[in-house]
Amino acid sequence: MTAGWVVKFNPPKVVNFKSPLTDQDDLDQQKASRATQKLAGSGVTLTPRDVSWDAWAAAHPDEERDLVLSCVDNNEARHAIQRTMPGVILSASTSGMRAQVVAFERRPGEACLRCRNPVEAIASDEVVISRLRAQDAATRARLAVDQGIHPDDLERYLNDPQKHCGLISGETLQRFGHGSGERAWSVGFVSVMAGVMLAAEYVRRSLGVPAHRLSGSGNLARFQFWFPDSSLNTTCHWPQAADCVCTRPSYRAAVAAHPWP
Repeated sequence: MTAGWVVKFNPPKVVNFKSPLTDQDDLDQQKASRATQKLAGSGVTLTPRDVSWDAWAAAHPDEERDLVLSCVDNNEARHAIQRTMPGVILSASTSGMRAQVVAFERRPGEACLRCRNPVEAIASDEVVISRLRAQDAATRARLAVDQGIHPDDLERYLNDPQKHCGLISGETLQRFGHGSGERAWSVGFVSVMAGVMLAAEYVRRSLGVPAHRLSGSGNLARFQFWFPDSSLNTTCHWPQAADCVCTRPSYRAAVAAHPWP
């Protein structure tokens, strides 16, 4: 079976060994294009877009976004997806040892992807530089590779940011920032679990199977590895946030005019 997928990353990502489809030969390559090449002939058809979600959406303002899979790891990217108001967003995420998938459907009174996902506070460049300098060299090298930057370039920049300002842009530097708190953490097998849960929900919807579909008061499925026998490991409700934009009259009117079937 061939599936037509559009792969987008926000912002565009270079390979940094976190993807199971990539290896050392793919370093510094665009993930979307490399994933397409790796899956060629597999029966899955990918259409890569090596641009940010915002850039792609701006270039295709009239394209209907029926179903979007949100596999991003920060709330700024989640807000960007929600701004285009897809019919359904299936969002997979992890927090510590918990994996979860939420179905956000464009319907009056339903939560959106912005609900309970506030944009992280942005630290100043000076604060980010100070935090990086406080790390040991090995940690800085790992962080640099994670962001697709050569460790030597990061070290040169930190030694004299003004002199070497061309090595790392402000946007790139901010990717090292953790905001006002610590970055949420997870481990590999928890991310795998979130991916499996997301894939199961996607396949269920693609095949038109209504039973057990995440929706309405049961729009959230979660699993906590610390407590595998917990009664919380079930479907429940991700409600609207009282202060979210989706509770405003203008948003509700727009959704009522174009509700998801």
